[in-house]
Amino acid sequence: MNPAPATATRRRVSSSPPVLFFGGLIAAALLVAVLALLGPASNRGEGAPGGAGPLVWKAPPRIHVAPGMPGDRILSGVVRNDSVRLAEVDAAGIRVFSAEGERLRSSAIFLGSFSRGLYAGSRRAQASDIERRRTGRLLRIGPGAEQPLTVSWRTRPGAERGARIEYGAGALPIR
Repeated sequence: MNPAPATATRRRVSSSPPVLFFGGLIAAALLVAVLALLGPASNRGEGAPGGAGPLVWKAPPRIHVAPGMPGDRILSGVVRNDSVRLAEVDAAGIRVFSAEGERLRSSAIFLGSFSRGLYAGSRRAQASDIERRRTGRLLRIGPGAEQPLTVSWRTRPGAERGARIEYGAGALPIR
């Protein structure tokens, strides 16, 4: 059988060198434009008023002072992943520092309320990543997503208040 003859509706498109050249230029220009748009977005948290790194405050966090315990602070707020990548933060790696750079005794969890874990304290290290995320001990957050963060710390009498929260990949200011 012979192939069907070319008709008005079925023609072969030829690729001449000028068409290939200009098509390549257009594709390169589109690629540069997309990279220019995505490049700054990956570092939006840098220098932003809400923090440095992938996580930023959605709104200024609230700080509570317990009555009769003037050195104790509890901060609650919501963080947002302001990068274009998945962010993962272990709550055990969160540190609070004073304005002088002194590390303060602190504890953190990625929850806004209480949640009971399935494992006792002695077996907590055996918990899966799913259990650690459910109980707020591990944060895995996609771009643009939000998650509550609760941090407590204690200052010495007469010492400066907490100034920043560091989480490995960045820092959040304490206002």
